[in-house]
Amino acid sequence: MAVMMIESQEGVRAVEEIAAVPEVDALFVGPYDLFARAGHPEQFDSPLFLTALEKVIKASSNAGIAVGLQSKDMALLTKARAMGARFIIYSSDYSVLLSGYKKA
Repeated sequence: MAVMMIESQEGVRAVEEIAAVPEVDALFVGPYDLFARAGHPEQFDSPLFLTALEKVIKASSNAGIAVGLQSKDMALLTKARAMGARFIIYSSDYSVLLSGYKKA
């Protein structure tokens, strides 16, 4: 399985080309990296972020491939799912394990 990470503005600009590569099975948005590099860390409700996410989702849909993302922000994941993201990863293995260990 080939999953291409979209983690930069350059990746967003080229997303249609990336999605059109026959060997690509899915696109994965790295929301933290994508907008930290653009100088807008964790501003997931900003028009800039939502426009980029929409562009990636549209490109994946047009190419007939899946798109997803990972975040600890449940509101973002819910919104992305409503927009058409097909695989969602909540938090990270490290964060989930650390939280469980703290509770234990």
